[in-house]
Amino acid sequence: MNNKNKKRDELNTERTGLMSSKYYKQLLPFFIKILWLSRIPFLKTNGFWIGMLQLSMLKTLPKFQETLRGLKNKLKDDNLSHSEKDSLEEQILIYYEWIRVYQTIVDGLVWRVLKFDRPILRLLSENTAPGHIHPTYADILKKFISSTDIILINDLSRYLRIADITRITKDSKILLYELKKDGRTIHDVSDVLKNMKNHGAKGVSSQQHRHWTAQMSIINRKISIPIIEGDRVKDEHRADIIDSNITIFNHLKEVNKLIKLTTKSGYEQMELEEGYYVEIMAFDTILSDTKNFEKSPLIKRMKDLRTKQPTWLNEQNARNIDIESFDSLPPEGLQFPRNLTPQSVLPFSTRDCVRLMMGILKIRVTLNVDILIKRLKESGWNVTEVEHLAKPKKERTLSGEFLPEHPSEDFLILTRLADGGKYNVVLPLTLILIAMSSYYQIKFIIDASEATEKAGSEKTGTNQFAINFTQEQTILK
Repeated sequence: MNNKNKKRDELNTERTGLMSSKYYKQLLPFFIKILWLSRIPFLKTNGFWIGMLQLSMLKTLPKFQETLRGLKNKLKDDNLSHSEKDSLEEQILIYYEWIRVYQTIVDGLVWRVLKFDRPILRLLSENTAPGHIHPTYADILKKFISSTDIILINDLSRYLRIADITRITKDSKILLYELKKDGRTIHDVSDVLKNMKNHGAKGVSSQQHRHWTAQMSIINRKISIPIIEGDRVKDEHRADIIDSNITIFNHLKEVNKLIKLTTKSGYEQMELEEGYYVEIMAFDTILSDTKNFEKSPLIKRMKDLRTKQPTWLNEQNARNIDIESFDSLPPEGLQFPRNLTPQSVLPFSTRDCVRLMMGILKIRVTLNVDILIKRLKESGWNVTEVEHLAKPKKERTLSGEFLPEHPSEDFLILTRLADGGKYNVVLPLTLILIAMSSYYQIKFIIDASEATEKAGSEKTGTNQFAINFTQEQTILK
């Protein structure tokens, strides 16, 4: 087991331990109410309503964060007994979880306001995690809530990590503003441009580079991340943002039915299509009989069902990709998998979404790589596997880049002859993660690859694309 999976499993074990904590689950009704308010159909993109919700959150979230700081300071006391230390560590984990749930609710609000535009959302999330909001700063931020335009307070969300305020005007323009901590000075992209003219590229901070890159990418619908060397832009990472309105075939209804069944039975599983397997656990149901847990008929049923899993799932040489809903739940302040769909926008009941966010429900999705390749070949693609998958390129720390270079996400190379030409498409791991965390069918992956092929045939000068799937606005909530 690699270190990443080991840490994930350790955290998930701690998190599972909270499922029997009444103290942890006491805020379930509170989070259900907040998520429900953020998803009222006729108000969920209303600027006034969004402003009012954020005003409420600016009162509550800083209090959670202040309490967490206090608990962490208490833990530094060397005179604590073993039981006192254990109690404090549990309380700290609980507050981390509560803060994360709160921020995930705001993530959903952000996704809806920005129309589920994944390329832009991904770009805006490319920075270090936001710090805690101090009460005095929260009071400053409240002054910028508008009754006309939609104003998003970036520090409330995990996704908005560039600038401090995101403003969406009535004509749908997205503008980013940097705010000095005293609240008296506001900078937008014009200030960054002035600084560039006066001092050159070297005189612009990495924070200002991020601001400039994000704002210009939003305006031009073309991601262009500069690589700075000295006073010059040496090169750029470029990708065209392509809108695709392909029909998104999905398993959302089937998964929703399985959730309802799991709430009663504690555990359900199903192969939704060949090579696509889902299992769901409801800890609130499983742990309802704590006195006879080991002998519980629910546990016996779960063990019996697992003996009926599809053969490909447990074959010795099986090549499977699996993700689970817990993968979306790293504590507040840490990096999170941005390509996974936030659970606050899934079209399940408000209660079930919050149960997912709190870890009370756990969903694991497993996709068989060989069956995916077979489906791609049946669709007319020649498939070549990328051997260097997950091997990082040489790390660079040049100013202007958002983060040190990541491992390549290239997963499969697809080629085929059509209309007298040869078409090449890179199927990135990102696309598979989008499909699995959104419960989209394998056909979505195939159709998205063909949408990339079509985009490539219509564009010249670049083969880098970031696709915005416009139909997600009608599927996600």
